[in-house]
Amino acid sequence: MILFTLVSLLLLLAIWVALPLLPAILIYRLFPNAPLAASGPLAGLTINTGGAFAAYLIIFLLIKSQVDATKNYIGSAIRPYWEIRGEISLTDESGGDIDALEQVLSQMDVRTHPNILGHDGATFRFKVPEESEGRLPKIVISFPASSGWGPQPLPKIEPPPWWAFWSLFKRDEATIDPFFRTIDIGKVTVKKLTRTETSNSASSVKKRDKLI
Repeated sequence: MILFTLVSLLLLLAIWVALPLLPAILIYRLFPNAPLAASGPLAGLTINTGGAFAAYLIIFLLIKSQVDATKNYIGSAIRPYWEIRGEISLTDESGGDIDALEQVLSQMDVRTHPNILGHDGATFRFKVPEESEGRLPKIVISFPASSGWGPQPLPKIEPPPWWAFWSLFKRDEATIDPFFRTIDIGKVTVKKLTRTETSNSASSVKKRDKLI
C-alpha cells in the first residue's frame, strides 16, 4: 500500500508539471511573436511574466488546488480511519479550573465502535471509522456516572470529499489534515457535575442496566 501511494504521488507530480506544457507549447507554436503577458496576484503569488511561460505558470497555479485535493485522497488510502486529537481542561461547578487531569482521564470513555482511545497528560486521541460517504459518526466523551464529570459531545466534523477542492479555502474551528487523516479539535472543556446531577446520572445508569 505504501509503495502504491508513493507511485501515485510521483505520477500526480509528473502530471502536474507536464500538463501545463501542452497549451504553453501550442501557444508558442501558433503565436511565436504574439505578445502574451501576465501580471498580478494569482494563487497567493504575485507574478509578472510573459510569453509561453506565462501560459504555463497560469495553468500550473490554477490546477494546484485540484492537485492538493487529489494528493489528500491518495494519502487517505493509507489509513482507513480518522485520528482525532484534542486537549482536555476541567472546570468545577462554578467554572473554575481543576488540576486533576491524570486521575480523570483514566476514567474517560469515548463512545465509538470499535472503542479505541488513548491519552497522554491533557491530550487525548482516538480512531474513528468512517460511515457511508466518508462521514463521521456523532462522538460523545463520557465518564462513569459516579465520577462526577458530565458527558461532553464533540463538535460535528465533516471532512470534505476529495473532489471538493474549493473546501480547501475554508477555515473551520477544527484543523483537518486529509492526507494523514487527522483532526485536531483543539481544547474540549469538561464540566464537573453538581451532587444532584451526579446522583441523577447514577440513577439513570442503574435503571438502564436493569433493562439490559
